[in-house]
Amino acid sequence: MKLTIREGEANRPFIARISELTQRTNQFNLTLKRYTETDIRDILNSKSLYVFTVELDDKFGNDGIVAVVILREKNAREYVVDTFCMSCRAMGLSVERAIMAVIMKRAYTKLSCGKLTGIYNPGERNACAKDLYASMGFKQEPNDIDKNSVWTAGLSGSMDEDTGPIAVTYSNDGDPSPDIGTIIDHESSALEVLVMDLMQNKGFQERSFVLKYDESRLSRSQVDVIRQYAETVGKRCGVDILIQPFDGSRASKKRGLLEVSCTGSAGTSTASVNIDTGGNDISEYLLCLMNMLNIAFAASTIPDDVTQEQLKTIYGPVLGFINSQYRAIIGADLQFPATTAGLLAMVRSLTLSLPRMYRVACSLIEDYNKRALQALISA
Repeated sequence: MKLTIREGEANRPFIARISELTQRTNQFNLTLKRYTETDIRDILNSKSLYVFTVELDDKFGNDGIVAVVILREKNAREYVVDTFCMSCRAMGLSVERAIMAVIMKRAYTKLSCGKLTGIYNPGERNACAKDLYASMGFKQEPNDIDKNSVWTAGLSGSMDEDTGPIAVTYSNDGDPSPDIGTIIDHESSALEVLVMDLMQNKGFQERSFVLKYDESRLSRSQVDVIRQYAETVGKRCGVDILIQPFDGSRASKKRGLLEVSCTGSAGTSTASVNIDTGGNDISEYLLCLMNMLNIAFAASTIPDDVTQEQLKTIYGPVLGFINSQYRAIIGADLQFPATTAGLLAMVRSLTLSLPRMYRVACSLIEDYNKRALQALISA
């Protein structure tokens, strides 16, 4: 039997499953707290809350995520087990004790926690969970406030992560293979060739770009990668790119996670990008994200009043470039509409409606940030 532990940002792809477990688990649920997907997203964004999920593999196969633990910071070096719920499919296997052993050890090593407090909120069906803390050596504390029983344990570096016969691995173990600096350099060089070609057009030389992002739907690590790429593009292409979040009043899932605007003498034109997070393949995610940003940058350079003749001449390379980036993501060529209006609408919304979205665990991106910055400095 094997448990796979995911921590913090690595759990963003599984927001729906985490919420489902808190909503539907009635038996092994220590605090009986219920959280919506929005709640879980806010928890993952919080600096005072930390999420663990547990995936179970046994001789019958993979059971997926079977448990969720959420720790809440109470004060310096003290955390409270805000939530510990486990699917009934994992009950009777001593999995809960192995999970708690892991949580206690990780709380100390990862969060510098010296005291962990557990709460048992008795409900109609969760009596099976009431003895967990006592079995793990927690001490019961007096509680005159409510019906809950309160338990505490001191944590230290001498603790053993005793999980018995159950093996434990971590989903973000290992050194990711692709190099983000190389990916950024390669993809930005493709856009550089296009921009250098466009710069031959006098009107284009006066243009500037703005890249906006929805900070409520992106992790800090994702924003860092997007910033790194845009800054590299600006430096290599010799264009000004202002990078900033949307203001709160404009936050909208319909708009997209990112928006690239290009302003010139003919006005401002925009293109938007959507890309999901989740899974574990960072190289596919980064390539797809940068291909999509390239499409958005290129599409935003085409003014609203462009003519058919200009599309064939000045902006012909732009359409060819968009097609090459689309082919890199989808593996097929674009079919451009015959009308100018239809073509403009398509290229500007292309990265909102691509049928294939890559997913990547945000923790993997976080692991790359130091390496990425060093690679960019060296480039």
